[in-house]
Amino acid sequence: MQLRKATERDVDDYIEIEKSIGKTKLYSQTLTHEEAIEELSKTEVFFIVEEDRIVGQIAYEMKGKNHAYLSGICIKPDFQNRNLASQALKEILEMLKGVEIIDLVIHPENIKSIKLVESFGFVKAERVENYFGDGEPRVRYILKKQF
Repeated sequence: MQLRKATERDVDDYIEIEKSIGKTKLYSQTLTHEEAIEELSKTEVFFIVEEDRIVGQIAYEMKGKNHAYLSGICIKPDFQNRNLASQALKEILEMLKGVEIIDLVIHPENIKSIKLVESFGFVKAERVENYFGDGEPRVRYILKKQF
């Protein structure tokens, strides 16, 4: 598994990954060309690549000098349950090693993702109703740093 930085030229691949998940309340998708361009321009998006195939993506946005927001981890269904999200998250956290605050939001029913981030030391901070304006709640998790 390796990470490859995505650019605006990769919009179609980015949208394909997002669509592969299907419509679900557990994951807020980026489906339009305009949304994808916006996401690729404001966040650091990395494709998760295995054997020269793009199998997922992971992204973060710097909210300040010492604050990174992990905006998404997505693995295509055919490649799930292979530890790829865990490997990708480990690499991203290594990239963000000097950042003081790293947070993310997860749907409270997305148990698989909750277990993943908790295994890396993220702790539940707060529940926010209608977080993305989709009528669904999200739970904010913050990485508990060891100082």
